[in-house]
Amino acid sequence: MTNVLPDATKNALLDSAVAGGLLTTPFLSLHTAFPPSTGNEVTGGSPAYARKSVTWSAASAGFRGGLVVYWKRLTGADSGTYSFTWTGTPWRGANCGLWSGRTTSGDPFDGTVGTAESTTQVTTLNVSTSPAGSNGDAVGFWTSFNGGTSFTPPTNYTERADNSDVMCLDSRDAVTSGSTGSISATATITDFMKAFLGVLAVAGASAVKNPSTVSQYAGFY
Repeated sequence: MTNVLPDATKNALLDSAVAGGLLTTPFLSLHTAFPPSTGNEVTGGSPAYARKSVTWSAASAGFRGGLVVYWKRLTGADSGTYSFTWTGTPWRGANCGLWSGRTTSGDPFDGTVGTAESTTQVTTLNVSTSPAGSNGDAVGFWTSFNGGTSFTPPTNYTERADNSDVMCLDSRDAVTSGSTGSISATATITDFMKAFLGVLAVAGASAVKNPSTVSQYAGFY
């Protein structure tokens, strides 16, 4: 089963891309029938993305989905489509965002990213990270296994996308160095949650820039 970012969505994201631009794409797969460590794994990404982080279901949570985060550094406007493929026939959805003015080499995330997953049904799930530098943009993804939920962003964060079903993308510009503290979006419905939080480092003394475009592409089958 494949999720494809269609040309209209992809072009809106990429046409304004500049050298050093960065595309971050989390893909959420939800299914109760396959082992979470293999059955719903996203393969590749075409053109290739780098896989940053994966959180799969804790044993006590049953097979309650996974959150996969990918990134790709752009060199200019691209053409074609971006495809991600699963085994089996899971429900799935995605958010995609583009940031400019980011570091131009190496891992774009400053420090170790934070990931979390709940072992019980909750409406909040705290996650944290500790960037070494200042002025990076914090990027967080939260998911809930319960369809029909929507999210309230964390304090001082801006909601960039909310699939109004199981996933949101929130960000905060120009965070300070050191621990972010515990950060969580809040879901409207209680269920098992996954979370990711990372800080995208700026390129040298680059001015802080908001995401030029954040787009959501969600399909649940």
